[in-house]
Amino acid sequence: MKKYIYILLLSIIILTNLNAKKYSPINDFTEANNLYTKKDILNALKKYQEIYKKGYDNFELNYNIGCCYFKLEEYGKSRFYFERALNYNPFDRDLFHNLIVLYRIIQKNPFYAEQVIMNKRIIYFIPIYITIIILISLSILAFVFLILIYINANNKKIFLIFLTISILFTSFFIIIFFIQYFDFNNNIFIIKSKNANVYLTPNESENVLTPVTEGTKGTIIEEINGYIRVKLNDGLSGWIKKENIISMQDIKE
Repeated sequence: MKKYIYILLLSIIILTNLNAKKYSPINDFTEANNLYTKKDILNALKKYQEIYKKGYDNFELNYNIGCCYFKLEEYGKSRFYFERALNYNPFDRDLFHNLIVLYRIIQKNPFYAEQVIMNKRIIYFIPIYITIIILISLSILAFVFLILIYINANNKKIFLIFLTISILFTSFFIIIFFIQYFDFNNNIFIIKSKNANVYLTPNESENVLTPVTEGTKGTIIEEINGYIRVKLNDGLSGWIKKENIISMQDIKE
């Protein structure tokens, strides 16, 4: 029995190490943080964005970029990165405070920030990377118990009970994973321009459905000829010039 436990633990350790980041830009972070401390915000922002383009994405990076844009009074971009930081750590107190201040500026409603944060806390009460590790570990555990049922007839009932429990927990974490996955990859946008218009069709000569201000948020549906078809949070659909928004596609380019 001990042999199987050792094999299981070794498998979990190996899988955990496989999830480690290949790129760890400690020096780049230090340089960027020093620039920010010296109030050289533009160069600090440039350095943070270079780290982002190398494929590194975590709470600290998104939070720091959000702070840079806030200092530059580019509140739409600041909201985008602050809310992305929520996906990694919705319980951070500094982020909570900054979002309340930010929403007071762009929406005159600091309580909206509390609603957004609470929603994220419900979804990411377990960090997404921990969810993945737990899910992998439980899957391996269920597989091990399944093997033990067949090779150890004397303890078959006990292993069957453990197998059932592990399957139930695996199913639970599968549900959590898909909720987190779809929320994390939701194709949202935020207006980065001071003012923009939502058009009836992808043509600025057409009727304007409604003006929108910096920080307005919605979901991207499709893109045609430099225009984005969007759905705003109030349910209104229309077209916005791509140059007026920020989305994950933009920051990865």
